[in-house]
Amino acid sequence: MAGRYTEGDKMIQKSRDPGLTTRRGLLTGAFNTDTGHIASLYVQAWSEKNPTIVPQLTALPGVEVHVTETPGKLIMTVEANSDSELLSTITKIEKTDGVISVSLVYHQIEDDGDA
Repeated sequence: MAGRYTEGDKMIQKSRDPGLTTRRGLLTGAFNTDTGHIASLYVQAWSEKNPTIVPQLTALPGVEVHVTETPGKLIMTVEANSDSELLSTITKIEKTDGVISVSLVYHQIEDDGDA
């Protein structure tokens, strides 16, 4: 069944484990949960919103804002326990009122065996 394509639900299955390699699993980051993630982000925001954006972002789990010297430009790190948690946090940052763009600068994945 490797490489099966089902037209009805648009699912692409590349192995015999359908829960790990589906298209939906890839897009939601659900295919690999036994890892730790550290990501660095460059966030551009409306400078007049900086006083309200920074507290909102630092309230998110695993988020730290490191540079706020230039209004509207933020350097952040995000630590997450899974792919989906990292993607969810980045999405929340993108949807924060006043944020213009979020760019992924660095991403490190640590397997449990790397510790």
